Amino acid sequence: MSRGALAGLLVATLGWLGCHPAESAQPAAVDGRDQYEFVSELLAAQAIRDRDERALALDGLASAWQKRRYQWEARLVPPLCSRADRCLVLPFDYARFDRRVVQGWMPTLEFEDASELDAGVAACAPYDACIVSFEGMLSGLRLSVELPTNLAFSGVRFIAARAEASSERWLSRSAR
Repeated sequence: MSRGALAGLLVATLGWLGCHPAESAQPAAVDGRDQYEFVSELLAAQAIRDRDERALALDGLASAWQKRRYQWEARLVPPLCSRADRCLVLPFDYARFDRRVVQGWMPTLEFEDASELDAGVAACAPYDACIVSFEGMLSGLRLSVELPTNLAFSGVRFIAARAEASSERWLSRSAR
């Protein structure tokens, strides 16, 4: 290939790249589903009696939810959220359920920057019970017939903090 042809190919390639930025440069859109929709689908899959069918349903659920950005609310408990790479939160207002829901998992939030975690914890300081809105990519999701459910969000950022309302029950279904 001649130098002129190689230069032309290089210019054309660079021009194409300039018109087609990398997908990673654009943040993923936020999926509007929340943790209550997730747990509803999870409970339905877990209720399937046949083990193989239940495993298939859990695999399908994981595929439908993983690798998407979500904006959820959760209760932040400072002793469980002291590291930017492992902040555990309580995912449910149990007052929203009309029946007893037993889910033992607590999502892990992973922040790219420790200052983001510090800002969220500071925003919670005025509240005895703090509910945070956060956005992040559901980057890790284990749903299994043998192992406990595990969720991990990466690239998390806090959006807002507020006090737990008197009608909410983020720790348990029973009254305070």
